[in-house]
Amino acid sequence: MIRKYIVYPILRLARRALYQLGFRATDSYDDRTLALAIVRGDVRALSERAESDCLLTHDCFQKAGATKVLDFGGGGGRHGFQYLDGDLATWAVVETPSMVRACSENLAHPSLSFHESISEAAGLHGIFDVVHASSSLQYTPDPEEFLRQLVGLHTKRLILEKLVVTESDSAVSLTQYSFLSDNLPAREKVGNPLSITKYGLIAIPESELLRQAGEQYRVVDSWEDPPQSHLPLHRRLKQIGLILEAKND
Repeated sequence: MIRKYIVYPILRLARRALYQLGFRATDSYDDRTLALAIVRGDVRALSERAESDCLLTHDCFQKAGATKVLDFGGGGGRHGFQYLDGDLATWAVVETPSMVRACSENLAHPSLSFHESISEAAGLHGIFDVVHASSSLQYTPDPEEFLRQLVGLHTKRLILEKLVVTESDSAVSLTQYSFLSDNLPAREKVGNPLSITKYGLIAIPESELLRQAGEQYRVVDSWEDPPQSHLPLHRRLKQIGLILEAKND
């Protein structure tokens, strides 16, 4: 409770103050500095075939029998590295232009590809088995539109993790300030530990999320993450996860 009501509000104010004092790393998520810093860690993770718990928490990747995955906002593709030398045929990542350029220049594997749009990935690879989106929809300029596109892919499973939603009836917009290191793989270091990134966050209503997803999918599992330091309590925000299965599957 102390962390939720005292530590986190102070931390939010401190990060914003550091940014205003000039400890600025990036002013948006679509930034080459941030992209290259993320990719440096992903290059190492690819060489080690590092494991990720994103899709394995509920064993849903194996249960779906997936060979083609679209990872929305998946950085350098590290969520799929452990599968690349198995039965996986395609791990397609949709990311920002800066991230796509950095990944295309530094990461290479026959099953790994990077795209600037959902339609581009679908046009090249066809029908996917699983769509995965972790901590990404809320950082797009129009989360509801991107959600419609993901739902419209008609995959067997749709997995949403670390998704910020609001309990209000309308979307909530805010500016998020975070340490640059918070956006990087755990082992990756930055020059100045006080460097701050700033980008927009849009939380869509949870009711709208369930309405849109419910047109094609049924919820097979859901959870709420612990309180997050970047989410002000008075905005009725929370971070959730959902595993959705196609109704006709």
